[in-house]
Amino acid sequence: MRKIISLVLLFTLMLSTVLLPVSAQASTKISAGAPPLLMRYRQYETENDTTMFNLRVKELLRKSDSITFEKNGAKAIVPAAALNALKMVDSQKLVVAITRPDDVSVKLAVTVNGEAVSALAGTVITMPWATATSNSLTATDENGNAVDAAYDAAAEAVSFTVNAPGTYTVKIKSADPLPEEPAEGRIVYRWDFNDLTEKNGKASLTDSERSTKGYTLQDGIITVTDRTTDFTLGESFKLTNAYDWSIEWKADLEKGSALFGTAASANNFIYLAYETASWKNPFRVVTGAGKAYMIPLGAYVSEMTEMNTWRAEFSSKDTALTLKFYNETDKVWEIVGTVAMTGDFAFEITNLFGRYKSGTDVCLKGSVDYVQVSTIREEKAETKLEDVNYRWDFNDLNGKDGKGNLTDSEKSTKGYTLQDGVITITDRTTDFVISEGFELADTYDWSIEWKADLENASALFGTTASANNFVYLAYTVGSWKNPVRMTTGDGVSYMIPLSDYMEKMTEMNAWKLEYVAKDKTMNLSFYDETTKNWESVGSVSISDPFQLKLTNLFGRYKAGTDVCLSGAVDYIEVVAKRTVEN
Repeated sequence: MRKIISLVLLFTLMLSTVLLPVSAQASTKISAGAPPLLMRYRQYETENDTTMFNLRVKELLRKSDSITFEKNGAKAIVPAAALNALKMVDSQKLVVAITRPDDVSVKLAVTVNGEAVSALAGTVITMPWATATSNSLTATDENGNAVDAAYDAAAEAVSFTVNAPGTYTVKIKSADPLPEEPAEGRIVYRWDFNDLTEKNGKASLTDSERSTKGYTLQDGIITVTDRTTDFTLGESFKLTNAYDWSIEWKADLEKGSALFGTAASANNFIYLAYETASWKNPFRVVTGAGKAYMIPLGAYVSEMTEMNTWRAEFSSKDTALTLKFYNETDKVWEIVGTVAMTGDFAFEITNLFGRYKSGTDVCLKGSVDYVQVSTIREEKAETKLEDVNYRWDFNDLNGKDGKGNLTDSEKSTKGYTLQDGVITITDRTTDFVISEGFELADTYDWSIEWKADLENASALFGTTASANNFVYLAYTVGSWKNPVRMTTGDGVSYMIPLSDYMEKMTEMNAWKLEYVAKDKTMNLSFYDETTKNWESVGSVSISDPFQLKLTNLFGRYKAGTDVCLSGAVDYIEVVAKRTVEN
């Protein structure tokens, strides 16, 4: 009888232990060594973790193919295969901790008998999230590696599948609406910076030739750490006064920064000059002709140094450019300012973040979430560079072999005579249009040779309707040390002083201006008739890209007056290139 009573008491004690509520179990301490058999079937809860022995793991897996651990509003669903792969023995305990470092992150930590677990393949972590769109959701581990993520609108939660414990961060872009389908004839270019590709695949990015490549891509954001990094667009685009266009971007800047620019051009750029107080901290647009349009940021200037969204819109009907700021709180666009853009203008944009200046670049420094451009896509004919060899001997106005024939320009006063193979010009307002112009650029060798006797500083070549783009013999300009001067389309000048050779410009002598692309050097030589040798006058290094498109012989155009050629010319010969359609 005593044995029966003892057995009943023992069974009752064991049963009451098994049925202890979780709150009571949580305070139970585990002694050193293997705990009693019944304790190994139990689990222990604290604020951040769940502890269970292997027998409890096995018990739960007999009922399901996974175990769900839930803490701090987040869940970790660990599949049976991942738990079995731990190869625990019955006396070992599993501790699963789930914490929330911040509102956008969750940390999963797992140990077996105090040793960290490094693999839990196929684990699904779920955390609450009120709003999201499938197009703008990303999740990464602490090393910035992407993990699969999904948003459940009904559950208002985001989940992602991982293969190891760690810290996982969710990023959902809430204020960067995807572009609407563009109207016929229009195109939307968009860069989201998960990589360097563009949404349409037409204007994907490559490092420009000048770029120092100081950037990182992480979580759909590009961070540029210097102001000498930029990218060449796979397809350039135009912004003109003929149609509406817009540029939208979301960024957090550290310095005044270029948004777009053009290779080999100090003009043609869109610049966020929020640090330039002398210009009232403006959004600044500079055309190819060097004309600047600016919208002061006013009270919005400090918003440039935080991750905010902006949009610049040009209306062809109103001939005005408007800058807008997106108010995240009220979910509305606010107008920062407007500037009139009357008259014709055109930008040929070739580079993202690239603005080129003589001596230094002023590109972008900061972080950019996305950039989007809506414009007209102009179909461009395929082109190639064709060799040019023009020579004018001035028996008439025709070029050698009928190439580069000359006609009086519209502005020419026609003050010239042709006699004995020499053209003599008696004023500085006479010039000629070349039937097919030519180009001088930094990417190939070129040369200009001429024989002349000048009466004043004179233009050798120029470009219709451009105050830049010319080659000028400034031998009377002492303030510039009497140089031969080449000025690019951007207004950047390169000069070689004539020094002791200055007076020889006023006699009938031969000269040669040559550019060697390999050395990035422009050289000037003088032909000595006595020794029959070319003598070096001087040279200048040209480190920056450049391009001149020359259309006129002897024509240089300036506001108010022209400064063409005055004197007599025996011959001119050009070896260069020009762009032609295939």
